[in-house]
Amino acid sequence: MSRDEVFLQEEIRQGFSKIKKMNPLVQCITNRVTINDCANALLAVGASPVMADGNDAGEMAELADALVLNIGSLRADDERAIEAAAQVAMRRGIPIVIDPVGAGATRARSNYVKSLLEKFPIQIIRGNWSEIQAIGSGEGGTRGVDSAQSAKPSAELLKEWAGELGVVLAVTGKEDWVTDGQRFLAICNGDQRLQQITGTGCMSTALCGAVGAVSEDSFFGAALGVLLLSLSGELAGRTLGDCEGSGTLRIRLMDELSLMNEETLVQEGRLRYEL
Repeated sequence: MSRDEVFLQEEIRQGFSKIKKMNPLVQCITNRVTINDCANALLAVGASPVMADGNDAGEMAELADALVLNIGSLRADDERAIEAAAQVAMRRGIPIVIDPVGAGATRARSNYVKSLLEKFPIQIIRGNWSEIQAIGSGEGGTRGVDSAQSAKPSAELLKEWAGELGVVLAVTGKEDWVTDGQRFLAICNGDQRLQQITGTGCMSTALCGAVGAVSEDSFFGAALGVLLLSLSGELAGRTLGDCEGSGTLRIRLMDELSLMNEETLVQEGRLRYEL
C-alpha cells in the first residue's frame, strides 16, 4: 500500500470519528421532496440536521457548523433564505456546500448557481455529470433533474473546472469522482438500483456537509461524504432478495448508514487516489 493510500485511509477514519464525537449541526435549505431523507441520513452518521429554510435561516446559520444548499425545488422564499444564511456562513467561515439540482435543464437554475458561486465562497459542489458539466462548461444535458449525459466524463476536464472555480467538485454516478483541481479520487462503490430511489444525491450532498463541518480539508470532506452514501447503498443492495426492490433498498440504505463504522469504510471502500 502506498503512502498516499495510507494517508487517505487515515483521513477517512478521522473524518468519520469526528462526526460521531463532534455531532456537527448541519443547516440544510434543501429540496422539499427529500427533506426527511436528508435529515435522517445526517442523523444516521451522527450529525445533527436542522432544516431551517424560513425567516430564521440567517439566525440559524449563526449556530450551524455547515450550510448545505439544494436548489431542487427552488422558490422565491428559498432564495431569500439562502441569501440570508449564506451571508452569515460567509462571515463566520463555515463550509457552504451546493447541490445544483437540474443545472443545465433550465437557464434559471444554471444562472442561479452561477450567481451563488460569484457571491459566496462555496467549498463543495456535489452533482451528477450533467449538472457539473453545465456549471463547468456552460453546456448541460440535464433531463429534468436527472443526468442525461451529453459528453463522456473526463477526469482532466473535471480537474480543470475545479481549479477554475476554486471549489471541490464531487460527481456521483456509475463511478464517483472527487477533485480539487490537483488531487483526484475515484470511488468505485455503489449500486445501480440507487437510481430508483429519490433523494440519494441529496443525501450524498448533505453528508458532504456533515464531513465538511469537521474536516479541515474540503477534498477529503467531499470524498468521505460521497463514500458514505455509495458504500451504504452497495451494502444495502447486497442484502436484497429476488422479491425485494427499491422500497426495501431505501430502508436498508438508511440501516447501513446508521451501522457504518471506520473499519467497514476502510476495508470495503474501493478508492483510486491520484495526486
